[in-house]
Amino acid sequence: MPKRECIWIALAHVKPRSRESVLSKGAKGAYVNALALAVDAVEFEQRVRGELQEYSLELIELADAGTLDDRLETSAVSQELIALADSIRVSDKIRFGIFHNYLADEGIQ
Repeated sequence: MPKRECIWIALAHVKPRSRESVLSKGAKGAYVNALALAVDAVEFEQRVRGELQEYSLELIELADAGTLDDRLETSAVSQELIALADSIRVSDKIRFGIFHNYLADEGIQ
């Protein structure tokens, strides 16, 4: 397997798989920034999906997936996400930003 060298980032839309999910009580879903080292977009999605299962969450969609380096060239990235990226370089763990819950069934499409 090629070495994971790039940190990837995307906005993940998630829904709870059970009542034991990490989302706030009554939340129908959430949006959260996901970051992980990956060789490509396919591996990134697989790693994020697998990690979310540990939190009893189902990945609905990954929006705007790309490398952090590319994102930094075109957009402002919060210091919180930069700090998460720095920790990934050391640990190779998947990291998530703040989960933004929603209560309505349809969420934000």
